[in-house]
Amino acid sequence: MPVRRAAFTLVLIRAGETSWEQDGRLLGRADLPLSDRGRAAVVA
Repeated sequence: MPVRRAAFTLVLIRAGETSWEQDGRLLGRADLPLSDRGRAAVVA
């Protein structure tokens, strides 16, 4: 009997760097703009 395998796509997403992370601040659920480095990572 042939083995059936489920096909799926796994997408991993990482949050981009913000200015708060650069300053060493703790983050929560605030919607902060990305830092220059965070924007560069989006393009990479």
